[in-house]
Amino acid sequence: MRIYFLFSFSLLLVTLTSEAKISTVEEYTRIWSDPPSDNMKKYMIKMAISEGLDKKSIKIETDSWGEVILSDMWRNTIKFRRGSLGEYTTVNKSGIKLTIKEDFSGNIVVKDEDGGETTVRKNSSGDFDLPNLDRSPSTVFKNIHGNLEIRDEKGNVKTVSKNIFGGLDIRDNQGNSSTISKDIFGNMEIRDNKGNSSRITKDILDNLTIENSNGQRTTVRTDILGGKTIEDNRGNRVSVRKDIFGNYEASDNNGNSASMKKDIFGKIVIDDPKGILNDAVKLQLIQELSKN
Repeated sequence: MRIYFLFSFSLLLVTLTSEAKISTVEEYTRIWSDPPSDNMKKYMIKMAISEGLDKKSIKIETDSWGEVILSDMWRNTIKFRRGSLGEYTTVNKSGIKLTIKEDFSGNIVVKDEDGGETTVRKNSSGDFDLPNLDRSPSTVFKNIHGNLEIRDEKGNVKTVSKNIFGGLDIRDNQGNSSTISKDIFGNMEIRDNKGNSSRITKDILDNLTIENSNGQRTTVRTDILGGKTIEDNRGNRVSVRKDIFGNYEASDNNGNSASMKKDIFGKIVIDDPKGILNDAVKLQLIQELSKN
């Protein structure tokens, strides 16, 4: 009788444990596959329109992993990947990573990859206006420790320093950090504290290929005059021209522009409001300007 009771109790415990596991998996799957809220959908549609999707034919879908896909009749798409805290991350046509999340008041909080944060509230029509996420001009100079410091008008500070392994450590005052290391073949690898990574390879003509963990592939070609052509596998194209003073002017195929030049005090000024120049290219141009 006692053996039968213990067997029955064990069987009940196993059954309850199995049901609990199944319930947990089902709940986890349900949470991740839940569609975004109406406010998030409104904001996503606004972003999709700004990215060139046809307003009249936009449709929105959520897959089993919680990824939201907006598409139009011309097969243009924009994807939002869901995070563990209910946030959604996307990369816009300029290659800038943005994270959006709805707060308790129904506002949309937008964060860019540099740590900048903007809260977007509904307008008088009950809709959302996309915020101006233009980046402020920044100045590059050496601090008292001999490290490069990049500081903008909004108080964002980024420091580039050499580490004991001969690589570079990049840190900002928003808690972001990344490390650039070089392998025995001269190729470089960039890893940040959020799990993202990029690999940079150079050919015999000093052209660069940058491949990151998000699937983006960028090529940087340099001509005999020092100009550069930057193209990625998402259709973005940036042309960088070097003027007679050694300064750089850049423009992309979306009508955006940027510049990197030295001021009268010898400091390097970066004016890239739309972020069309990625960090690897900026560091390369900073190195070139520092030689002048």
